[in-house]
Amino acid sequence: MAITIKSALSNAVKLFKDSNIDASSLDAEVLLAHVLHCRRTDLYVNFDRVLGEEDISNFMLLVQKRILRMPLQYITGHSEFMSLDFIVNKSVLIPRPETEFVVESVIRKSNLLSEQKTLNILEIGTGCGNIAVSLAVNLRLSSGRSLKNVRIYTCDISKDALSVARTNARRHNVSEKISFLQGDLFNAFEGLDLRGKVNFVVSNPPYVAETERAELQPEVINHEPELAIFGGRDGLIFYRRIFSEAPDWLAPDGYLIMEMGEGQVNAVATLIREYPFFDGLEIVKDLQKIDRVLIAHIKKGDEGDGENSRGGGASTPWKRKN
Repeated sequence: MAITIKSALSNAVKLFKDSNIDASSLDAEVLLAHVLHCRRTDLYVNFDRVLGEEDISNFMLLVQKRILRMPLQYITGHSEFMSLDFIVNKSVLIPRPETEFVVESVIRKSNLLSEQKTLNILEIGTGCGNIAVSLAVNLRLSSGRSLKNVRIYTCDISKDALSVARTNARRHNVSEKISFLQGDLFNAFEGLDLRGKVNFVVSNPPYVAETERAELQPEVINHEPELAIFGGRDGLIFYRRIFSEAPDWLAPDGYLIMEMGEGQVNAVATLIREYPFFDGLEIVKDLQKIDRVLIAHIKKGDEGDGENSRGGGASTPWKRKN
């Protein structure tokens, strides 16, 4: 019996539903379009096309991988972020839509620094490079002209992740704007003469608490890299380290911009108040109205007390941006 695109999709959807996989229709369409090297929309106008044996075999192989709860992005090797296509594999965390609010927050705040001739950005934990590459592609001055003199320095502790990130930078023609460094947080940037000269410190750190391990979906816990997921017992270990070290690197009027996990806002906001270097705290919600991004402004040099101009004083109450 001939198997058409329509019948192949129907069979895959049934298998996915029997395996309790969400978005079964979407997953089936993405996988078949990947096998046939076409767009999803092309499937709809060719429902009656009869598939060859090789295409059927390749499609069913991918369907079985999805039934075993391998993430769709790892199966296809691609993930979309900020309308850009990124190569991904099991060495990197899959980019999530909510992380786009981190990129958008940097772009928005960069408009306040439009008089800067050069913007220096440090990113902590680049993964597949989605934040760094998206910033290099999209960052613009308020006048609308391209900001050609932006420099992005990004790091990851994983050599394999950096390899993926460099590939994505080449694919989007921004390699010359990004320096990829291997190392643990700010240690990766030592020797670059950037202390006190950075306009933005940006990070989507590992923030899942070890105590939440059992609550993670199989796609996450069985396939994505644990180094990019867990942030210690309470999920806050990387916030503590970044909050304590970022002020040494930020220039006057610089910003710290970080993603947070769902339900972490109160803990993160309370934690950052222990570090008297920041003011003007702002919280940005994602499309689900979840408090998702923390923006902290470094205190200007004439604020604070004593020799440490970034110390002393109470921080300004944080506010939300809907």
